Amino acid sequence: MTGIDIGTLQYAVENAVAGNKNAEEVLAGINEKIARNMGLDDLDKINLIFLPMMDSRQHTPEELAIESAAILRDKVAAPEDGYLIGCLMVMNSKLLDSKTMDRLWEVLIVTDVFHQYIAKERADPLRLDN
Repeated sequence: MTGIDIGTLQYAVENAVAGNKNAEEVLAGINEKIARNMGLDDLDKINLIFLPMMDSRQHTPEELAIESAAILRDKVAAPEDGYLIGCLMVMNSKLLDSKTMDRLWEVLIVTDVFHQYIAKERADPLRLDN
């Protein structure tokens, strides 16, 4: 663990390398929880965001991104799903091709978060907290 100590502000950083995790094992664990109707915890959601960066012998990063987005959209079913899909897109934007990013936009558009954002913009397009 590394850190920065600048008086009253102290930051500790612990590196986690997604490439050291096996995507198939992570995905299998998540799918098992879904099959048993168990909720996904925060670590599962984070793993879905980073899934395309994980080591995989069977799937491309694009396939893993689409699978992650589908799980976040269809199985997690919580208000923050749209934000999680947005995180998936941002964290993997350099890794994924434009076709996959377009498909992820399509998934994001059907979430409530996107529609809530559009409604806020229409209600007050000049507000300063965008």
